[in-house]
Amino acid sequence: PLVPPSAQAAPAQSASPGEGGLTVPYLTEMVDAGGTLHISGTLLNTSQQAVGPLAVSARFGRASGGAGGEATSALTPLVTLSPGQEMPFALEGSVARSVIIQYAVEVVVGGAVTANRFVVAQHAVSRDAYADLARSWVRVSAQLGGPSNVGPNVQVLVSIAGTGPMPPDWVRAVEVAIPFTGGSNSVTLTPGQTKTILIPAVAQLGEPQVQRVVFNGS
Repeated sequence: PLVPPSAQAAPAQSASPGEGGLTVPYLTEMVDAGGTLHISGTLLNTSQQAVGPLAVSARFGRASGGAGGEATSALTPLVTLSPGQEMPFALEGSVARSVIIQYAVEVVVGGAVTANRFVVAQHAVSRDAYADLARSWVRVSAQLGGPSNVGPNVQVLVSIAGTGPMPPDWVRAVEVAIPFTGGSNSVTLTPGQTKTILIPAVAQLGEPQVQRVVFNGS
């Protein structure tokens, strides 16, 4: 079964002991219903000397191919870590235009654009982290067709019209409910497929309701 994004957590793939004596022993991620990827973790100074001033940021790899060191509103303030000291951090990135498929947690030491910047952790985001959002991203077309030869019914042609910021090739199948006056029909679609269902000729067709999205590779 698909796991709600609120339950998603992932271990960091962190350098050990880490460049500059900095490492990330704890890292989790979560995609919320508003379309934001939240990353939280802990940065630890394993060296024998203080490191700083430093700040933590994230660089995102997106399904669209774009990447960048995107500073966010949750960018940590400048701090200096003593030997053995750790600090929590929280970062975020929007997935409203293109899903984030991987990210790197970076440390900037020096507090300036020309400061030393290096990666302390990196992780690939599971497709299942987007399970809940996929239901709102997938658009389904339901078009009235001609009359049916079976009773006083009319045909409805149902197909997947788009997947929003999610790559179409992620989708293996979509379960959809097609409501109409007095009832509802369910249909399972695959990309590029058009299915025909029947509804009473006197019924009003409602908006398709995506119930579940099944990903390839899940």
